[in-house]
Amino acid sequence: SAGDLTDKTRVVLNDAALMEYETERDASKFFTMDAGVPQVYTLDSEATEYAINERPVAEGIVTVGFTAPAEGVYTLSAPRMDTPMLLRDNATGVIHDFAEGSYEFASGAGTFDDRFTVMMKAGETAIDEQRAVGNESPVYNIKGQRVNEATEQGVYIKGDRKVVKM
Repeated sequence: SAGDLTDKTRVVLNDAALMEYETERDASKFFTMDAGVPQVYTLDSEATEYAINERPVAEGIVTVGFTAPAEGVYTLSAPRMDTPMLLRDNATGVIHDFAEGSYEFASGAGTFDDRFTVMMKAGETAIDEQRAVGNESPVYNIKGQRVNEATEQGVYIKGDRKVVKM
């Protein structure tokens, strides 16, 4: 969205669905004729643009494209999630957890088919080992903030190790 101008796309996880376009499950993106409205859609490996993309979880990654009508600040949100989702902004390297709210970003005008990736699998953080975290300092949370101790479940950085408190 950009202010009151909003567009929507939908991803449905269904293990009975195929990764390819299925007329009974998927819907192609039809772009508005109003050039001032930002547009959002998902893409498959064939660059098909979807308004509704019903698919199996597969690798847990969905490419999200968008069209910005003008340079400005835009917002992506996921108001209804049945599966926890992370958004990777491929232009900035930021990984945003939609459980924390909407993601606001700046963009120039244009169409960007590879700007964002939605990740749905828990393993997409590249954490390759789990260790118990004690109450020793310094410990940093996943946002890079120093915390006195790992008090909640989650991912922490201690020295050069990634650790998980369960």
